[in-house]
Amino acid sequence: MVPCGQKWTEFGIWGKHLVFDLDVRGAANIKNIYKDRCMSVFVRPPSVSTLIQRLTERNTETPESLEKRIGKVKKEMAFENSFDIVLVNNVLDITLKEAEHIVETFIYGV
Repeated sequence: MVPCGQKWTEFGIWGKHLVFDLDVRGAANIKNIYKDRCMSVFVRPPSVSTLIQRLTERNTETPESLEKRIGKVKKEMAFENSFDIVLVNNVLDITLKEAEHIVETFIYGV
């Protein structure tokens, strides 16, 4: 992110396309500033139970962190309809290709 008070040009990124990974509040803030000059994509799991299964199988979460993460996901999913596009992550490789297509279409009109 650009520090407050500094311009994009000072970082050599003017005229470039940026991709952010934000929570729903951050995405809403960016969308409010840039309106139709940006596109918001909400990437969601097929279901909460699928997400729990995936995270459990990865064995990277403690029971406490899993509970906290699932709680946050449930809250954020309530805002998915405020995004321009909702992308369901059924299969990661396919979802990645879909995301690339969505971005290319937005930028280049392909």
